[in-house]
Amino acid sequence: MNKQDQRQNRIERWFPWIVGGAALLIRFFYLWGFWTSHPFAQKLVSDARVFDDWGRRIAAGDWLGRAEVFDLPPLYAYALGVFYTVFGYAPQG
Repeated sequence: MNKQDQRQNRIERWFPWIVGGAALLIRFFYLWGFWTSHPFAQKLVSDARVFDDWGRRIAAGDWLGRAEVFDLPPLYAYALGVFYTVFGYAPQG
């Protein structure tokens, strides 16, 4: 194998990693810009608001909830409640 083939193999091996890393970096900066400046990212709306309120109630000790029927699947709300209990509730806005 000559130097030209070795160089070509090295380029073929690293090129997907370089392109993938650049794509992830671009995506990260795009999402960071979105979450810091877009008005819809600053407020919880719809299901996000419901699950956030529900998770905070669970973290406050209301594990069984009120006498209401689950309108939404409860696993995410309980996961949020555990997360808020362990790490605390710190909204960004």
